Amino acid sequence: MRIERVGPEDWAQLREVRLRMLRDTPIAYQETYEQALELEESNWRARAARAAWPGSLGVVAVGPDGEWAGHMGACRVGPGQVMLLSVWVAPEHRGRSANVADRLLDAVLEWARADTAAQAAIERTPADPAPADKTPADGTPAEKTPADPPRMLLEVHETNARAIAFYTRRGFRRTGRTHPYPLDPGTREIEMDRPLQER
Repeated sequence: MRIERVGPEDWAQLREVRLRMLRDTPIAYQETYEQALELEESNWRARAARAAWPGSLGVVAVGPDGEWAGHMGACRVGPGQVMLLSVWVAPEHRGRSANVADRLLDAVLEWARADTAAQAAIERTPADPAPADKTPADGTPAEKTPADPPRMLLEVHETNARAIAFYTRRGFRRTGRTHPYPLDPGTREIEMDRPLQER
């Protein structure tokens, strides 16, 4: 099993695996199988291209036969914040012994650490260094507000016990925030997060 990044040329396989995801675990996504089935080729091409944009990622686990056995996505949602998205592993490849989910998440975390570090470096480079030398009127140095440590966020349906257990094992914790699941507002999605720098 190898881990590969999704590119624009992968739109047809992305469509196939997305439909499998929606049939297999519909509560895990904010789109129905019927909605996805109606999308045109141009929509799938755009999705595949978006996975390769700066600040975005799509990775897949590819078996020896070329079949996609799992998928994870992520995108930058703010300074030092990355959202985990579209998580799925084929039923025949689930479990700790198969190691597919762990390898996919490891790849996403590695990308997220590099992406947030690169963004932090850009933000630390002043366009005009002069204001950095300014001090308040009383002459004391201006205090810097420490930035929150980089973190990865996700949202998971409250009934998706398998996913919650996996995320908890990998260091995610509930933030205490929830919101109604868009496709069934009577149920809720749980927000979880973890520091990016923890291994």
